[in-house]
Amino acid sequence: MASERDGQRFYVPGHPGQGKTNLLQVLTMNMPRLIVIDPKHSWRMKRKTLGLYIASDLADFLKVLKEAWNSDGNFRIVFEPEADEEEAQGSDIGKLFINLHRRYLENPAMEKTCIAIDEAAEVLPNPVSKKYRGLLQCCSMGREIGIDVFGGTQYPVDVSKKFQRYADRALILPVGGAAADVVSNLAAGDRRVLDAVDQLQPHHYISLNRLTGQFEQKNPVQLIPND
Repeated sequence: MASERDGQRFYVPGHPGQGKTNLLQVLTMNMPRLIVIDPKHSWRMKRKTLGLYIASDLADFLKVLKEAWNSDGNFRIVFEPEADEEEAQGSDIGKLFINLHRRYLENPAMEKTCIAIDEAAEVLPNPVSKKYRGLLQCCSMGREIGIDVFGGTQYPVDVSKKFQRYADRALILPVGGAAADVVSNLAAGDRRVLDAVDQLQPHHYISLNRLTGQFEQKNPVQLIPND
């Protein structure tokens, strides 16, 4: 049975303009330990509202993380990977947190870390290179060592199928076209889920527990204003 200390894996697919980024921001807005991998540079518009630090590059990211880890242990850092390095740099961050969290099971007071990926098609493409499996390792090991991995995308067909299989919960915004096959896989072909997704109004979403098959329609979450 899952506990509150288990790492979670959320997958958030939705067509552009349906509120994917806003939904990820609402889900993570109160997390004391948050890393956002943001190839689109879209989180910086809400840095003050959400209490985010925008790293200038990988060296700055590592410096700020080290300082925070060695002080109160809390951080909310956005890392914007370099063009064409999204997969490699995302994997490096995943490997780093696996090492940082190895003592999680021995330390009941240790907080979880959430890694939110705001364009999984670029950071976790299909297929993921064998050289860059750090984030997939977070998905496979994170349940035990307290690492949440939330991945959102506008391009569901281009996201790692392994990541999609790891997802405990799918929050499905309106999609169509080729993405319908992705939704069918997430729902294990459950016609009720597929019909519910087909009938979604803009910005509404289906919350699907992939472990039990239970699902429900959700209204749009609060809109977080820009700074």
